[in-house]
Amino acid sequence: MKSFVVFFILRPAVRIEKKTKSFDFTFKKYDGDKRVIITPIEEKIDDQTVQTGLLFKAYVTAENINRAREQSKAFVDGVVGFLAFTTGVALSIPNEVLAYEITPSITEREFLQVFYNPANLTLSRRIIDQDFLKRLIEQFSKQGNESNRNMARALRWYRMATLTIDPFDKFGCFWTGLEALNPLLREKLGVTKEIKKIRCKNCGCEIPLEKQTVSGIKRFVSENMQNPELFKRLSAFRVYIVHSIRELSKMGEEAKELTPKLTEVLFRAICFVLDFKDWNSRKVSETLENITFRLEFEGNLIGDYSGGLGYDGNDPHIVLNQSSVKVLMDDKGEITFENKLEFIDKIAPFTGFRGYELRIYGDKETKAAITNMCLKSKNSQPSQ
Repeated sequence: MKSFVVFFILRPAVRIEKKTKSFDFTFKKYDGDKRVIITPIEEKIDDQTVQTGLLFKAYVTAENINRAREQSKAFVDGVVGFLAFTTGVALSIPNEVLAYEITPSITEREFLQVFYNPANLTLSRRIIDQDFLKRLIEQFSKQGNESNRNMARALRWYRMATLTIDPFDKFGCFWTGLEALNPLLREKLGVTKEIKKIRCKNCGCEIPLEKQTVSGIKRFVSENMQNPELFKRLSAFRVYIVHSIRELSKMGEEAKELTPKLTEVLFRAICFVLDFKDWNSRKVSETLENITFRLEFEGNLIGDYSGGLGYDGNDPHIVLNQSSVKVLMDDKGEITFENKLEFIDKIAPFTGFRGYELRIYGDKETKAAITNMCLKSKNSQPSQ
């Protein structure tokens, strides 16, 4: 096993008292101890030093850098959960920014750094289908107050699902939206209420109570969408998540498979309740997650950890400078931008990179290419 340190940044966050300066916690885990150091990120604003975020340094052991990243993401996200619980502040998922191997007594180690939105551009996506939007609002307006309330909740949970990138949270939001529609589906499909009777302990008479079920959802998926097996799988998966019956680490692939299916069910259920004649044939737009465009630099860092790998005693890292951005737009409104970036390493003398590469990531509708790359170093000649 190898030793790694992985860095995360959380902005905005919560503040650490000045006298404390940092937190250092070690968690005893079945798969090995995990340590995290939390320090404040400070900025100078109008001659005042203010805290604007938190930096997390997670120390883990793993077979390689990718496994170290996976472990530390889950670990640090859990630590952020403790912070949210103790402060009551809404905290987002922290961004991974840097990872490298710190195993002693080796001279070649894995290194990775992430750069988010290097062009510093935020662009609007997709074109609104005006006819569909108009029909949606018109049909919504025809509903009664109670139906409007349930429909508004379903639409809100649909939107909440699109905001999260966690597949389990996404599934939970879509399912909650579907449950908001359950009474409307039950009424529209003529599903009778299920009544159970309980006996009063005092007088012995029977009291009828309505059973809280998802009978409307079950009828819609099983009969209207003609997929009873899908309802069984969705219902069971919801139980696994809500009641923590199975480990999340063993449910990832199933979540990726079932969440898009649940998205379609909720979309079609909304259209069905709103009396869209084409509810079962209308194209379902694949949810476009709000994933920040990013670059990942990965390579092998050559150097001895005992002597320090970073410039001026800091951790080894790369500085990204942007020289220019050129934006082009075609007749269809599609936007292309050309971005010239300069990578400068901040590593110790007699330390260098070998075999590095640059990768591009974004959402499903982002296309990108690297035309040329150059890493500048103070210790060696630039390499292509």
